[in-house]
Amino acid sequence: YTLFDIQRDSRITLGMQRYKNVLMTEVYAIALRIVKKLVEKGHVAYFAGGWVRDHVMGHDSNDIDIATSALPEQIVAL
Repeated sequence: YTLFDIQRDSRITLGMQRYKNVLMTEVYAIALRIVKKLVEKGHVAYFAGGWVRDHVMGHDSNDIDIATSALPEQIVAL
């Protein structure tokens, strides 16, 4: 690698990380709306799974799981 290659690769990696952070911010916003909607309709809803662990530990995560008391057909009806 030359210095140029390292700088270019670093910019690409940083750019992809920023893009991923934006996507996860959007995914979190959508997931939060889903949880709020479920709770408004009288269901229990929590963020669950690996996302919670990763969030607490300050790690990136690729998805968000939601645990709920709502039945599948109740979710579809929302």
